[in-house]
Formats: sequence, C-alpha cells, structure tokens
Amino acid sequence: MTHAFISYVREDAKVVGYICEILRKNNVKYWQDIDDIDPGKRWKGTIRQAIEKGAFYVACFSTAWQAREVTYANEELTIAIDQLRLRPTDRAWFIPIKLDQCEIPDRDIGGGETLRSIQAIDLPKEGWRRGLEKLLRALGVENPDLELGEPLGSGLPPNGKLGYGRMVVERTIPPLPRIVGQIFSITNGWVARTEENHILAYMETQAPTAQLQAVNEQLGLHVFYAISADGFISTDPANPNEFFFKTHHEFPKGTRMWDIVGEQWMDLQFDMTSDLEFVAHGILGPKGFAGIFQSESVFTMPMGKLPVKMFGTFDISVDPTHNPDPKVGNRS
Repeated sequence: MTHAFISYVREDAKVVGYICEILRKNNVKYWQDIDDIDPGKRWKGTIRQAIEKGAFYVACFSTAWQAREVTYANEELTIAIDQLRLRPTDRAWFIPIKLDQCEIPDRDIGGGETLRSIQAIDLPKEGWRRGLEKLLRALGVENPDLELGEPLGSGLPPNGKLGYGRMVVERTIPPLPRIVGQIFSITNGWVARTEENHILAYMETQAPTAQLQAVNEQLGLHVFYAISADGFISTDPANPNEFFFKTHHEFPKGTRMWDIVGEQWMDLQFDMTSDLEFVAHGILGPKGFAGIFQSESVFTMPMGKLPVKMFGTFDISVDPTHNPDPKVGNRS
C-alpha cells in the first residue's frame, strides 16, 4: 500500500481532509497529524521518521501557508527538502499541490534548482477532478476512484446541508415607513453541484412574526432555490459568488390576501401578479457563507404597480454531508 506524508496548515484542514478522504478511498495510506504522536515522544524526531519512511511527501501549499510565520508545516518542509536532496532526481517523491492562487516557496533544493522547479498540481487551474486524478496517479494508483465528485469549495464536498442562518433585512413598501433590522431565520436547506457545474442552494426561512410568515408562505417567499453560475464557492472578498432567484405568481380575484397597507385580511377585488428578483453576493468564511443581498417584488394590479424592495446581510453555516477526515485538523 502506498504511504504518503501530507503537509498543510490548520487553515486548510477541511480541504486537506477532503483530499485525504479521496486518498483513503483509493487505498493510499497517509500520515495523519501531529496529534497522532504518542504522549512523551519527541514530535520532531517522529515527524522526521514519518517523512523519511514515506513513499511520497505531499505539500499542500496555499495563501494561508504563505501568511503563516510560525507553523509545523515549515518544519516539515525543511525536513522534506533535506530528504529530497538525498533522493534520485529521476524519481518523483516530493509532490507540491497548489490549493489556491498561491506562490510555491522559492526554497533551494540543490543542483541549482528550487521547489518551483518541481512540477506542481495546480488545483485552481486543473480543476479538482483532473488535479486529484493526477495526484492519485503520481502516488501509484492505476485506476483512480473519484466518485466523491468535485467539492463545492474549500473544505466542502459536492453537496452539503445548510445549518442555522439569518437575514438582516431593511424593507421599503411605499407609502409605509421603512423597516430596518428585521431578522429572518434560515431554518433548513442544502447546497449541491448540478450536472451543469452550477451551484444550487435551497433555503427555508422563518419570518420574525407569524403574520409575516403567513404572508410569505402565501406569496411563495418562505422557500426558494438560488442558482450560481460559478463553479466553485469563493473565499475571496474581491470575487464573491453571485446567486440569483426569480419567481412569478398569479393571484386571481377573490383570493384571500393580507393587505400590507391596511394591515388586515381581505379578498382581492381584482386579479394580481407578483414578480420577484433576488440577488445575493457572498463568500465562504470560517463561520460559513455570508454576504449581502437585495430583492425587489413588484405587485401588478389594475391600478398600477406596487414595488417592495428589500436588502441587507446574511450568514449561513454550511455542514458537509461528506464529513472530512476527523483526524486532520488541529495544527499550529
């Protein structure tokens, strides 16, 4: 069985956990974490031994690694470079992976070469499926099994469950006063990759009052599907994902409706339609997916149109349904 030493920083624990899950599924044994060192043993010596005995050393470089001044990963890298200098140059042992748009350290490895002289697996450029297939083949796996699919984002599987979240809303409905700070809870949902390589999110919401919840349910605004044409959930504030949602509803004369101006139930005296467009921009952070949104509902009646505008912020926790390897995580 192939054995590999995986080096990373704790900020990348989730995405490395996903990679390790792929390795395990393909019968690749890997050295898991410094936390697996038995109490009383000298960790530096144990790491050196694990690196030297490993058939491969896999360095998971990232912008998070670049930003760290002190980390176990730098010590591991120093040991690996010492070992690399002793090994034949015509046999792959040191395998660099770029988890994001990072720079590989320009460390000297002897013979006038640096780490950048070694061909890296560039996951943002190659794509996850192609990149992980290259990794598995480099590790000696003849027929890679990649049925887990391409992850949604850093540390996320191809699908996940949306945990608790909220939307803090500011709303305008002429001629009513503006409403500020209204909180809608996100109570249930999921996110998944589509066959078209888009990201689809489903959410169920709970309004702050029973009355408003009843109105939203009648208008079909308590649940919605939002789609993003992006193929990967972003962690870059300069390049957030955009999710879009659009609905159309028709309400015939006689429908029991809530009069948002008169604040009472009434029977419609005319046919009415509602059209909603919702756009959200957000990124994946340590606590989940968060960002800003805006929406406009237009109610069309014989006497004219009534626009209802909402905008605000949101944050949603994302729980992977494919749990990353629990042994990958606690690093410095």
